[in-house]
Amino acid sequence: TERHRLIEAEWQDSAGSGDQSSLYKGNLNIYVYDKVGVLIAIAQVFSEREINVTAMSSRSGKNGRATINVSFDVKSRNELDRIIEKLRQLEVVIDVERTTG
Repeated sequence: TERHRLIEAEWQDSAGSGDQSSLYKGNLNIYVYDKVGVLIAIAQVFSEREINVTAMSSRSGKNGRATINVSFDVKSRNELDRIIEKLRQLEVVIDVERTTG
């Protein structure tokens, strides 16, 4: 109802600066097949890229599927895109949806 209050925003390129002030909050919903080891596989994608996961929750749904919500700190839009691409390559992942960040 208040869409007129939205402002357009873009990612600022931080040419490799690794300080904490250049981090952005990311949040993904990851839809997966509900199997043993799924959370470990998801966490490993972030760990291999040295990305700090600030929150992770999961809930099982119907038909052997689950939703995992992950909040994390990311340095750039490119890094976020690479994470999403890597997650989609996992056999247990059905889809990945960016919710914020």
